[in-house]
Amino acid sequence: MATPQVQTVQRSPLEDLQKWMPIIQTMLANKSANKLAQKNEMGQLLQLKMKQMESGYTEEDQKQLELMQNNYHRMKGSYNLTDSIKSILGLEKPPDTTPMLALSRLANPPSSMQAQGTLPNVPEMGEKPSPQDVVPSESTGMSINPDRYKANYETILNLQRENLTRGGQPIIGGKPYNEALTKARDKALELEMKNVPSYAEGRPRKQTQEWAETLYGKPFQSLAPQEKRRVLETSASYESQFRAAGGIEAGLDKPLSDNDLQSWINPTTLAPYPAGTTMRDVRASGAIAVTSKQKEELRSMDNVAAIVESIGGLADRIITAENAGEALAKGPVLYAGAMTKTNPSAAAYSDMRAQFLGVLARSLGGERGVLTDMDINRVMNGLPKFNDTKAIKDFKLGVLKNLMDTSIQSKKAIMLGGSVDRREYRQNLNNMLDILEGKASPGREQTSGRRPGVY
Repeated sequence: MATPQVQTVQRSPLEDLQKWMPIIQTMLANKSANKLAQKNEMGQLLQLKMKQMESGYTEEDQKQLELMQNNYHRMKGSYNLTDSIKSILGLEKPPDTTPMLALSRLANPPSSMQAQGTLPNVPEMGEKPSPQDVVPSESTGMSINPDRYKANYETILNLQRENLTRGGQPIIGGKPYNEALTKARDKALELEMKNVPSYAEGRPRKQTQEWAETLYGKPFQSLAPQEKRRVLETSASYESQFRAAGGIEAGLDKPLSDNDLQSWINPTTLAPYPAGTTMRDVRASGAIAVTSKQKEELRSMDNVAAIVESIGGLADRIITAENAGEALAKGPVLYAGAMTKTNPSAAAYSDMRAQFLGVLARSLGGERGVLTDMDINRVMNGLPKFNDTKAIKDFKLGVLKNLMDTSIQSKKAIMLGGSVDRREYRQNLNNMLDILEGKASPGREQTSGRRPGVY
């Protein structure tokens, strides 16, 4: 006997979605659906394959559906499903013959629907912004707008829903959904926390790229046309909110956050702006915008200056000889204390010197640096030693600070696209290195009580 054919009810995608939306919304919003999506058997039922969405079920599809329905009845009691969910899965008498077609189209809506803007709004999936997310930020002093925060949160989460599917199955529970909630919450908070003027800089390109990374996790240029359209619509929507809140002028006189201060460099001092600086100050001074990589390099150079200060502080504490004779006596004692760790200050000074070598090489050396390996060795050789007098130590520290300041400023200027007279810089650098090592006339009269091998 021939197997009876299954009759297919043909509808447009939009008609199917409109007819089945109440049932589908119930399934997505119901808590038991979280368990449902995590179970292999029910997951397979949701992923019922159709060869062509527009042609409905085949005989093979019908057999597979009946098999899964029978499996459910053998497992009855394992799942706490609502009547609506049972109906849409065909576990009870369904109100029509195409529930799975509607569900499949919800998970993978045709591009024509998205292009026409007819994609339905899926209800909340159980997560709302928590109260602590919408209180004023103590770190920045800015007040968060609860309504705008919630609107951004819900917008971002809704825009991610089309990605929360796998094989036609809505991912309602588990890691992907939780990551989507976290991303929506974090991005909404980030947008709310951003200072108005700093967020305005670099638009629209920067804003478009940020939304592309938020919604799809990849650069805007690599998105499909449909994804690009969604990103541009979202960007435009937030832009309108931004302008409604007063636009750029509304925040020009607000102090910038610590993070935003690090994004600009004063073109005169080549240093970050101090706390309390406003965007109006930044724009008036012709500030230089820096990239994330440049920020890291600038922090590395700041580390050089910090270590120079630490070396100076330790040297002041341990190198105190007033004359050459006293230096000859104290030098070996300090050296022995450093080697045996019996003198903590002397040991710390030796360790700091060793650390300084690596920091110099990373921050100011290398192919794009301003110090050669020989320069760095000369700097290390010119650092204050245990058998120096206090006067020699003070002199060396002064030269060292000037040398490091000159090198750091030159590196910053080159990194930020400025110009440096390399010949003049090299001449000044060599002069300071000669002085630091005692080869030039300044400081020659201030001799140390040096003994071979005592450092």
